[in-house]
Amino acid sequence: MQKVMARRSGAYDVEIGKRIRAQRLSRGMSQEDLADRLGVTFQQLQKYEKGANRVSAARLREIAIALKLPIAVLYGADRYASKSGLGTAGVQELITSSRAISLLKHFSKIKDAAAQNLVVDLCERLADKAD
Repeated sequence: MQKVMARRSGAYDVEIGKRIRAQRLSRGMSQEDLADRLGVTFQQLQKYEKGANRVSAARLREIAIALKLPIAVLYGADRYASKSGLGTAGVQELITSSRAISLLKHFSKIKDAAAQNLVVDLCERLADKAD
């Protein structure tokens, strides 16, 4: 019988943990709240968020469902980085910034597409002025 070695967590596990934390915080959810929804202790969730413990694909799916978001968001911003022009590091910094999280949280509450477009246009113009 072949022995299967468990892999240790690595840098990518830390990235996933940061994404979980950022998404949880953007929803105003405590570690205890999310842990309860997942049926784990808040200490276990804390280990996931710090990247100390690997998150299985099945558990990541449960987390995505609990946070009401596509699982791809938790797997990584890498796919979206080239479209935004930020690069992977820039996207990671953005989704872990408390001000960015607050902006996204409030932006998501705007249901009118025209109003959302105005906010995006304002941000683009302000960013262009900063350059």
